[in-house]
Order: sequence, then structure tokens, then C-alpha cells
Amino acid sequence: MPKGKTHADFAKPKFTLSALVDNLQSQVDANEGANGDALAVLSQSVAETSALDRDRNRLTETGKARLLQALAAGNALALGFEHPRKRQDVPIKLEASDFGGTAHFRWDLGTLRSHGLHTIEVRFISAERAEGLAKKLRAETHERTGVKFAEPAKPVGRPTVKPQIEAAFNTLLKEGSVDTTAPMNRNYIHIRQWLAVHCSELNVTPDTPNDETIRRIIKPLFDQAKKQ
Repeated sequence: MPKGKTHADFAKPKFTLSALVDNLQSQVDANEGANGDALAVLSQSVAETSALDRDRNRLTETGKARLLQALAAGNALALGFEHPRKRQDVPIKLEASDFGGTAHFRWDLGTLRSHGLHTIEVRFISAERAEGLAKKLRAETHERTGVKFAEPAKPVGRPTVKPQIEAAFNTLLKEGSVDTTAPMNRNYIHIRQWLAVHCSELNVTPDTPNDETIRRIIKPLFDQAKKQ
């Protein structure tokens, strides 16, 4: 044991909050003229940090608001997966209205609960980039399966969705994603998911095209597939 030290000395903690504060204040008292008030400097630093945090939070909230405005204006798209996600699932398109009202969107987790739908892995993308990706996917799907479907058009009056829904069904059937042993309506969600990715001009939602439209178009195809 070093000379001059007792067991009591070694039993005392070397650092305590009280000891640190006392040491800081003693240094302030001893060097008041040279160093100023250290506690005041510390308080100023905390205040400056809080101001930076407020500025960052304000910019973040402004960015979120502008992103939702772009979504409402059609300049951005929001895509996500219905929970629970399955391996074969494709993203569904979300509308600006899905983020309003009583909707609960977690920006940090990318999850949305709205209109009874739980969507995960929500991502935003510019409309221009989304259309470019959609064209690429259409070309790759055609090359892989041979299925042809109409390119986006601007006809006069209400546009038909029959070619796109038929293409969705035929593609999913070839890929083995259509279960002909189950009720036909179980395939509607997969058709909407496919349309959301490959036919963004249709503005697909979890409810559109509606069930009756899909049923009317795919019933002959579904009945034929069941016979094979």
C-alpha cells in the first residue's frame, strides 16, 4: 500500500457527481477573471444545441409537408406493401387521402394505418421516375412471359381497364400466382398489386378497380384456367 494512504482512502470513490461539480466550481472561483463562468458557458452551449434541434425539426416538418403536397398534386407517388407482406407481393399505390384524417403514419418506420389498411415499407418516389420504372418493368415482363398489354393512352371519355386487368391475370397465371382452387376473389388483391406497379396511370388503390370490374373481366379467364 502506498505511503500516506489508508484503507479508508481507497474505499472512497474517486469520482462522484458532487465531487465533479465542486471541482468545477472551485476552478471557476480560482480563475474567474481568466476563464469566465464555466457554468454560463455550458448553459449557452445547451441553448445553442436546442436552437439547432428546433431548426432541424422545423426543416424536417417542412419537408414532410412538401412531400405530401407533391403526392396530392400527382408529382410524387407513395408505394407500400400490405401487412403481413408475402414474398410474392408487389407494392400497392397509396393516395394522398390515405395520409389524411385519422391516418397514422410513422415516418421513422415507414408504416401507415389508414381506412382499416396496414401498410408497411412505405416509400415515396417522383412520378417521373415511377413512370420510367413502370415502362422498364412492362418491357421485362413482356420479354419474360410474352404477355402484351396496352401502353398508357389518353382516350376520350372514361378509359377501359380491360386490357390491363387481362394482362395482369395472364401474367400472374403464368408465374403461378393465381390459385384456381380458391375462390376467384382471393386473386383480386394480387391483380391490383400488379396493376399498381405496371400500370401506374390507372391510379390503383386498395379498392380500385373495384371487385365487380375485376370479376367481370377475369371470370372467363379464370374459368378457362380451372379447366386446364
